[in-house]
Amino acid sequence: MSDVPTRELAALRCKECSAVVLVDGSTRELVCLCGGEVRVPKRVADDLELGRVLPKLDVEREVREATDAVVEASFEMPLPPRLVLGGLAVIGAVIGGVVWSRAGGSVPLGVVVGLALGVLPVGFASQWLATIALGRAVTNASAALRGVSLECPKCAVAIARPTGPGVVKCPSCHEELVVHPEVVVLRGGDRREPLRTEIRERLEGQAFFAPRPLAPGDWAIVLGVWAMTLATMAIAKLGAPFVD
Repeated sequence: MSDVPTRELAALRCKECSAVVLVDGSTRELVCLCGGEVRVPKRVADDLELGRVLPKLDVEREVREATDAVVEASFEMPLPPRLVLGGLAVIGAVIGGVVWSRAGGSVPLGVVVGLALGVLPVGFASQWLATIALGRAVTNASAALRGVSLECPKCAVAIARPTGPGVVKCPSCHEELVVHPEVVVLRGGDRREPLRTEIRERLEGQAFFAPRPLAPGDWAIVLGVWAMTLATMAIAKLGAPFVD
């Protein structure tokens, strides 16, 4: 369960633009999308169900999982080119062979060890950086979703962005909706695929989905890990400063 509760909300229509304004019971005066003021009637404000927490419904978790799934499926990890990885592997193999040769050991074994140490740490470091980039992409996706207007998926009436997740009945088509600051879907049935579909459509064409090369700082980390790994290998085999 997430820390953000899902609440029972009420919906009012703006007299100026007919958009839907959501009420959570925290205030009697609201501002519509058009800038018009919407006053909450006493009958709505005094409704005991208004603002009630729905413990069996975790919309925040559902939206987070759907966003993660959409971003992971669309995001292209920024990894080093294969040619670069191959070059680092070859250099590692050469260094390994030289180190084992100077230590009086088996050159083929040194080549194998150098090849492995020239590739594996770089792969791990690149994957770690890619995971961080994926996390940033999820954060950017959430921010992008909050920048797109909301509407009822059934009747397409505009809906003011709620302060938190909740459940409300659309005053236009009378469908029960699950609303979130990032997305709105129908409440009935399994919401996992409708959430993913809606999020995917709302994020379509976003720039952060485009493949990006590693940044200079990322390259510094990758090459630093590669160099330190091979240096550690040489120290372990020959002792510092690599000479007799």
